[in-house]
Amino acid sequence: GIWSNWTDFPGATSTTPVLAAFNGKLHLVVKDLAFNFMWWNSMDTTETWTGWQQLSGASPSPVAMAEYNNRLYMFVRGSTNDLYYRSMDTSGIWGSWTMMVGATSIMPSIAAFNGKLYLVVKDANGYFVWMRSMDSTETFGDWTKLAGGTAVPIALAVF
Repeated sequence: GIWSNWTDFPGATSTTPVLAAFNGKLHLVVKDLAFNFMWWNSMDTTETWTGWQQLSGASPSPVAMAEYNNRLYMFVRGSTNDLYYRSMDTSGIWGSWTMMVGATSIMPSIAAFNGKLYLVVKDANGYFVWMRSMDSTETFGDWTKLAGGTAVPIALAVF
């Protein structure tokens, strides 16, 4: 394959942009430079962007997004390290934020695998790695502390 040319994209962010494919669109979420507000944009198959829309809430870290169970899920770290999530249905409507039990010091990481949505975070102290999963009824299992620790950000990927 041949890569296309770079395209100038309006806006600016100080953190990593996050992409996820869902419902025939590519979804992009970034944080703004000044207030940690989250902005969402999506592109259809004709490579036409819908335009930036501000999402409710704010996060000091980039969001995590993944498609699971016919929904697009977004997880964030709140301003006091609490974890929140919401989802978009196939009609393009975002649900309300739900606060989770648990906290993290950095961006959460999520991936769908083997019929579950997995969430991995570093604890609020920034060292131990914890994981929990959601089943198709949106029920979360318990937190599991993974062996070891890390001083660097974590990521999940499914190949």
